[in-house]
Amino acid sequence: MDALLNVQEGERMKEKYRVVQILEDDFGCEERQEDQETMVIVILADAFGNSKTIRQTDSWMYHEELGEGDEAFLIDDKLRKALGANWTEQCNNMNVPQFLELMERLKKGEQCNCPFCGGTVSMTEGLDGKYKYACDSCDMYFETELK
Repeated sequence: MDALLNVQEGERMKEKYRVVQILEDDFGCEERQEDQETMVIVILADAFGNSKTIRQTDSWMYHEELGEGDEAFLIDDKLRKALGANWTEQCNNMNVPQFLELMERLKKGEQCNCPFCGGTVSMTEGLDGKYKYACDSCDMYFETELK
């Protein structure tokens, strides 16, 4: 099993966690209101075995395809799934139109989170239709020719 890593980003560290357990949130005797989103309690563990408990929407956990045993970064109070050893398989199964939309947004100056380390990915070069995108925290980068 790979060691969990901390990734330096500016003055703060992004820490990778392992999802230990996912529990249904208890709304008490009032119960959940109809307009209230279903929440889950997520127990996380860092590389040192320290645990942390957070609440996430159930729909977000499904969106990120997060389950017990998965590794994730906690970014802006939301869990983001980290790519594992099978990252090439995940990329091969990626929604191509969604990926192209992301590339267009990156070309316009937007940023996204690195799926490997949780750092920030942005376009670092753009010349004659060739674009280079890189992470500011790890050595991940890729080049593409998008029209």
